Amino acid sequence: GGRRGLAVVAALAAGAAVIALGVELAQLIVSSRETDMTSVALAMTGAGIGAGVVVANRGIGARRWIGPALGLWLAGVVLAAWTPPQLRADGTWPSVGIAQFIPFWAYYERTGIPALADLLTQALAYVPLGALLAAGTRRGRPLVWAVVVGFVIALVLEVGQLFLVDRTAEITDAISAAVGAAAGTWLWGWGVRTLGERAASGHARYVDGAMQ
Repeated sequence: GGRRGLAVVAALAAGAAVIALGVELAQLIVSSRETDMTSVALAMTGAGIGAGVVVANRGIGARRWIGPALGLWLAGVVLAAWTPPQLRADGTWPSVGIAQFIPFWAYYERTGIPALADLLTQALAYVPLGALLAAGTRRGRPLVWAVVVGFVIALVLEVGQLFLVDRTAEITDAISAAVGAAAGTWLWGWGVRTLGERAASGHARYVDGAMQ
């Protein structure tokens, strides 16, 4: 009903706010980060809008949400990769070094927690892509499809970074994206198998109980 839908929207918005608040509070101990309640408000607003749209259109099949979800995900990774959008003003063709084509060379040069965090962030950003592609693929090999799509999208974004100031393009991020997409596909398959086993177990218990 309407009240139940509003309760779901409110609960999800509150949950997003709590998570965002926890992240902001954790940044208090990091000297290079600044705590800002704006992020909490944006997280709560985004979660509320997303939940509200789904609740208002709950009659739509789950698979029909895959396309819009992929579009929102793509917008997010594009903004993350091409922000700030400051184009090179000198008009010269960007230089490309051999080190940019050597996987993980940049992380070898600056080994440390920031490098590990950057690697994990890049991979985790593509986990939703793999999960969504696996959910929408009924035939074929979703793992191969997710790896290829993730790598190509990340590679295009890296090429775009060649024309941006203060951005560094390298093949490592494209490889990390492919790994993240593969992880998302595996997680989706694991979830489907787990839920399937639980459903089958519940059905068996129901049948046994009915026969007794």
